[in-house]
Amino acid sequence: MRIGELPDSSLIARQLSPCYSQLYASSEYLDKYGEPMQVSELKNHNCLSYSLYQAGMEWIFYQKGKKYSHIPKGSYRVNNSEALLQAVLQGIGIALLPHFITHTDLSNTNKKLIPILTSFDLPEHFIYAVYPDKKNLPHKITLFVDFLKEQFGANSDYQRNIERKQSQ
Repeated sequence: MRIGELPDSSLIARQLSPCYSQLYASSEYLDKYGEPMQVSELKNHNCLSYSLYQAGMEWIFYQKGKKYSHIPKGSYRVNNSEALLQAVLQGIGIALLPHFITHTDLSNTNKKLIPILTSFDLPEHFIYAVYPDKKNLPHKITLFVDFLKEQFGANSDYQRNIERKQSQ
């Protein structure tokens, strides 16, 4: 499984789903430091980063056809999205997180995890199943990739849940 742009290789990549992301902070962090309303205000915040982000360290935003960017600078950089989420929930800072990592916490009634800068769009990324060349590919791999496509695809619970969140 891979997210984001894939480098050229001999591997086969089958697109499963868009990977929706958003900037988040905890209610505790926002109460203490205030909520940024513009991308330029992120420079005044502790922006936590995911070290393996394939698009690079720059956060890109779009609003009304205009592109904005921010290079996150903060006290925490990690290569695990779950660890990044926990840092956000503990009030350490702001982070860019994928929906599949945040959906459970967003569903909680305590409203501790808050999406921010929601009037800005983020670049589209995709979730891929990546596997070796189809020659001599075991049938169980084909079946598993088909299963993943069903779980993440257009009519899946995953997509319906995302559509529900976006319309709220």
